[in-house]
Amino acid sequence: MSGKGNDSFDPYGILTTEEIAVVVSKVMERYGYSGYTLASILNANDYSDVSTWALPGLSKVMEYGVIQLDANGNIKPQQEVSRAQAARILNRLYTLMK
Repeated sequence: MSGKGNDSFDPYGILTTEEIAVVVSKVMERYGYSGYTLASILNANDYSDVSTWALPGLSKVMEYGVIQLDANGNIKPQQEVSRAQAARILNRLYTLMK
């Protein structure tokens, strides 16, 4: 984990969809889940809202089904992740890796 830039780490800040995607993708890489394509993320209606730095990580977790589009076909990359959403993401990661 490298923080938010400018030598700052914000442990009490909100966590967005794209931020948790990058963290989870780094865990996946550590355990051999390498490579990704942009195919799964391009299906999202709000694909253009994804930050450039988050594209690889978000693409990877979506490709493996760890993060999924909502019922309306959106990722909501800038939206805060709730505890329930984070638990769901971590559960999918655990299921994938066991």
